[in-house]
Amino acid sequence: MIPQLVTFITLLVLLIVGTLVAIPAIQNVFEQMGSEAELPAITMAFQRFLNRLVQYWYIPTFIIIGTIVRNSYVYKDTGR
Repeated sequence: MIPQLVTFITLLVLLIVGTLVAIPAIQNVFEQMGSEAELPAITMAFQRFLNRLVQYWYIPTFIIIGTIVRNSYVYKDTGR
């Protein structure tokens, strides 16, 4: 279970960092070339989602911490 969790977290981090760093760089290249082409709508929607996530970082942080704490109490109560 741990290797799959590490793989999932690694992929999630790569996706987020790639979106926050690579997409603006690609947009700048399009603008510098004077191209009228745009990135796909799903890419732009994901970028807007991540920008809001960065702006309101404390909400997912509290949700993640709360979930971890709740799950640790639930696991303790199972008697294992």
